[in-house]
Amino acid sequence: MYSVSLFCKRNHLAIGAVRMLPRMAALVTGLLLLAGCAPSDYSEGINSFSQAISQANTTEQTLADSYEKVEIANYIQHFSGQKAVVDFSKCHGTPGPYKAGDCVVEVQGISSPTAPPSSMAGLTKYAALLSAVVADKTCASLQSDATSIASSISNMAKKAQQPTLEKAASPSASIVSTLGCLVIANEQLAILREATKDANPVIQKLVPLIARNDQDMYLTILEDNISQLDDATIAYNTAVRAYQKSNSASDLANSASDLAKVVSLTQVVNSAQVSQPGPLISKLATLHQTLTDALAAPTINLKMVENDAQGFVADAKVVGSAVKILANPQQP
Repeated sequence: MYSVSLFCKRNHLAIGAVRMLPRMAALVTGLLLLAGCAPSDYSEGINSFSQAISQANTTEQTLADSYEKVEIANYIQHFSGQKAVVDFSKCHGTPGPYKAGDCVVEVQGISSPTAPPSSMAGLTKYAALLSAVVADKTCASLQSDATSIASSISNMAKKAQQPTLEKAASPSASIVSTLGCLVIANEQLAILREATKDANPVIQKLVPLIARNDQDMYLTILEDNISQLDDATIAYNTAVRAYQKSNSASDLANSASDLAKVVSLTQVVNSAQVSQPGPLISKLATLHQTLTDALAAPTINLKMVENDAQGFVADAKVVGSAVKILANPQQP
């Protein structure tokens, strides 16, 4: 015995005490009798969630680019004075085909650092597919997106090293083909509900890994700036001692310039410490949990998701700006 209650803001319908086969049969029967759900009931919340994920991905790319700059600078400093080797045949793309990363410099067999691959790729694709489901106008596109969502959940499970969760993606792909695409708006909602429910345990495992990865890159950049601050402080104190001995205008000017660098770097480090990516990315797990719960509720209301997502986007932009300044501090 299964009791199914599916509601939308515009039309509250209930189906009670329906004798069913397992979960999919209950879902199908409820879906066939559900009426009055419009994409406008949930589209803004879904799209806001996707925008939050997209902004998180943009922030991570800013972080990865800044991390690469620091690593290259460290590489150059470490290997300065050593023989560099470049395989120019690979740089010309012969015999081909050329692949990104073929043209590299190596010193003592070690190639120069490159930006790490995005850890947000799977989550970004999943979020974009949720928005695609909302926008779908045909059964064919809906079927395609449902299948792609199932695949993306499976890929995220692999990334999160959770193979037991990969099988949870399968119901999302089967909903449309099972129903024969009778009422597309109802099937959109059913897919969103099933997809978020299946993806949620995966995302709860994946997000901490992304947060740790981004925080590690951030700490590398931060440590580089703290090292620069340490050097600037030593340079300033040296300039002060020189001025105290010589009392010359040039030594006074040097001490003022070095002090300005110390002040600037201190401000940069302070700002970056306040806006760290790890705690920010961790909020994505909570945001997806809120989305999942809101879609599963009898009455669809994604206003909280929309507000939280917009707040996340604003915070992510602040973190991205702080990372840019950290990577390129404006020194006098």
